[in-house]
Amino acid sequence: MILQRLVEYADRNNLGADQTYSDKDRKVHWQVELDSAGNFIGIIPRGVEEKMVKGKNKTRHVGEQILIPYTPSNLMNGGKIAHFIVDSAERVFFWRDAEADDKKIEKLKTQHRYYWNLIEECREKASENKKELSVLISARRHSDLIIKTLEDQRAKPGQNIIFAVGGALLTALPDIKKYWTEHSRKFMPSEEAGKSCPDISSGAIISNPKTSHGKIKRVPGGNPSGTSLVANDKAAFQSFGLKDALNAPVSSGNEAKYREALNTLIQKGEHLPPEAVACFWTRKGTQCDPWAMVKEPGDEDVRALLTAPGPGDKNAVGIAEDDFYCLVLSGVGGRVMVRDWMETTVGKTKASLKKWFQDITIIQPDGLAAKTNHKLFALLGAIIREKFDELPPQLTIQLLQAALNGKPPPAVLLSLAVKRAAMSVYVSKDDDPDKFGKEMRRAAVMRLCLLRSQSNQEVNSKMQEKLDQEQEDPAYLCGRLLAMLDRVQFLALGDVGAGVIERMYGAASTTPALVYGRIFNNAQKHLSKMSKEKPGAAVNMEKDLEEVTGHLKTWPKTLDLEGQARFALGFYHQKAAYRARSIENKMK
Repeated sequence: MILQRLVEYADRNNLGADQTYSDKDRKVHWQVELDSAGNFIGIIPRGVEEKMVKGKNKTRHVGEQILIPYTPSNLMNGGKIAHFIVDSAERVFFWRDAEADDKKIEKLKTQHRYYWNLIEECREKASENKKELSVLISARRHSDLIIKTLEDQRAKPGQNIIFAVGGALLTALPDIKKYWTEHSRKFMPSEEAGKSCPDISSGAIISNPKTSHGKIKRVPGGNPSGTSLVANDKAAFQSFGLKDALNAPVSSGNEAKYREALNTLIQKGEHLPPEAVACFWTRKGTQCDPWAMVKEPGDEDVRALLTAPGPGDKNAVGIAEDDFYCLVLSGVGGRVMVRDWMETTVGKTKASLKKWFQDITIIQPDGLAAKTNHKLFALLGAIIREKFDELPPQLTIQLLQAALNGKPPPAVLLSLAVKRAAMSVYVSKDDDPDKFGKEMRRAAVMRLCLLRSQSNQEVNSKMQEKLDQEQEDPAYLCGRLLAMLDRVQFLALGDVGAGVIERMYGAASTTPALVYGRIFNNAQKHLSKMSKEKPGAAVNMEKDLEEVTGHLKTWPKTLDLEGQARFALGFYHQKAAYRARSIENKMK
């Protein structure tokens, strides 16, 4: 199915259909302009970049990749042939370096002769463009002048040139394309005809499947020389006695298409740490970039997504008309490993993204407003100590899956968030200026995991984005209570350094029944002190404590992982509510 979708993408974007032309093989550095009479007009540099370096505008001549005739590199290695039409200035004009030895000069002479023999042969077979080819051949008389002009522009003999006659590039002329297509058949690999078999990328019956597939470039973690998506070079990978790539038969044409499509998608794709790349595309070309939404979600984009009609809404006309694909790859040596493959619709993808942002919405630390547009890497950054290397290798991919398909994230995500929440109580705001921001994002991660949990849904599905005073879950209430008792201590004693949170959070969030009696005993002493110094605050805190304990039917002996997450949410919600109350009191 993956190969089929890649071939469809190639057909829509005209990729890999013509194996005789390529825009990724070599760069063109100079364009030689000729008029219709064969006179040399001048030189135009191709691929000039301007870049600011230390406040100064610097110009770099890097060359330009355009569609030009392609010759396999293994044929060029012999040093006896030249490229067609577009080649280095030294081969085209026999431009000899002053330091070249006799062997180099003899090799260059052979390649120079081969280059112009191809042009002569092309002219003989041409019909429509014979005149342009004659002009090109006659321009050889200007070789010395062209070399002098190239030298004046600091060109190098090894840089590639292309010809234009009357402003038209020769590589685009019909006769030249036709000639090169026919000529290329001489060196294109032929496949031995065998038994008929279905092409797995199209379903068509073929008799000459490709036995060796080309390399996929730039796959993270793979060999720099390229990796193979289809390869069965070991006996363990083969079945029914079919060697090489014959137990995954693909025609030569479709092999070129899927390979070119995948190389193009990887180039446009997004890198996922530690070593993976995510490729996104649609069947009809509809613009849909979910990665941009989860990586850098803008306020307006998220607001538009949340208010947009989804599948099933009466106003959702055409929202699901195009198919959406997501392919995640990584490299292992010389092979491509498919980490994930998703096939759905644009409408369902947008609906999943909408649910994603709804599920990660959480009240901000000041308790005044909720935040929705959390960045994916910011969420991951909140559950680690310092470096992303601490994360399990698959976690980034799995969290992306959760955003795109609406399924539960892996259990390890909740485990990491809960552990980091327990450890963060020992971190002061001086040590980490983003302490409150990370607390918020951890709460968002925990709420996401709870809302999508397959267990205890009656409780987990009711976790709100902000303080829920009607929630009667014991774990959530215990978290609220710890935040209240921390506030009691602060109002009574001020900042005491290692207070009830630092000393008791770990035990309170795992074995509440064991420690809350001791915590309440200390709280009673603090309330007595407050009743003398801050009677109003003491009354308010007593009311808060009575409200929560009134809902608490029993003290849990232990809390499982999800219970600890609900505890952390209750704690965070209550702290945010107190900050909001303080801000409101100051504004009165």
